Amino acid sequence: MLNLLKRAYLLFMIRSLERELHDQREAAMTAHKDHIARIILAESETREELAKFRSAYTALLPVGEINVWPMA
Repeated sequence: MLNLLKRAYLLFMIRSLERELHDQREAAMTAHKDHIARIILAESETREELAKFRSAYTALLPVGEINVWPMA
């Protein structure tokens, strides 16, 4: 049961970070050139966090079950 709750939390965080990354990409399209470097840095940090949460989620899956994530 605890494993299921951890996986639910991690999946929630993964989806939240995916939405955040999407919004950052859209912001970069419309941002002033002075702000693009900060947005790119934020995207990089978000991708790193997303990779950590995906790794943690995959580690909690039952043996033999694999989850293939789309590119971020």
